[in-house]
Amino acid sequence: MAAGASALERIVGWLIPPASREEVLGDLRERCGANFLGEALRVVPFVIVSRIRRTADPVMVLMETLGVFLPFVLAARLDRRLFEEPSGLARLETPVAIVILVLLLADAYADPKKRSPLRAVLAPTLGMAIAFAVPVLPWPVMMWAGISAVGIVTAIRVIFSPVGPQAARIPAHWQKLELDAVSLQAARLLLPIAVIVLLWLALSRWRNG
Repeated sequence: MAAGASALERIVGWLIPPASREEVLGDLRERCGANFLGEALRVVPFVIVSRIRRTADPVMVLMETLGVFLPFVLAARLDRRLFEEPSGLARLETPVAIVILVLLLADAYADPKKRSPLRAVLAPTLGMAIAFAVPVLPWPVMMWAGISAVGIVTAIRVIFSPVGPQAARIPAHWQKLELDAVSLQAARLLLPIAVIVLLWLALSRWRNG
């Protein structure tokens, strides 16, 4: 962003994901003029959604969702009322939805030119911290499930981390294997299932032990 950019442009630029910031701001400056703010309010949400679509890998999102949800289901055994109350399932799903939303936004706003080794743990930790601030579940359930979910999602992100700064535009490393179409589809289906089954068994053994 230019050094002489106005305060308004700086605020709008902060709202735009880094990978799209310079291009979008340049277009807004050239086309909008005095209507810069109005056009920015209309365009920025579409830019964010577009960036989420570019950075979100459906298989990874599925794995992360299950990796967050399973600990909450297991931890719900600490308070059996969650299985009996009509709103119990919705209460379990609320922190899961918060964490996944934060993960999607974190990936969309990640600077593709910067590869921090802490990124894999910071996003799920931030998401869980926000989920802790929404008091929909008993504290013991949130504590046990939250710590477990952060560990699982971090492991998934480390194991299946994308390769290189242009990873948002290419599949994850394990999806780039030179397989035929049938093998690729099988890998996409079987791998997350196998990972989730192993995580379920590990968590059940830990909880019962």
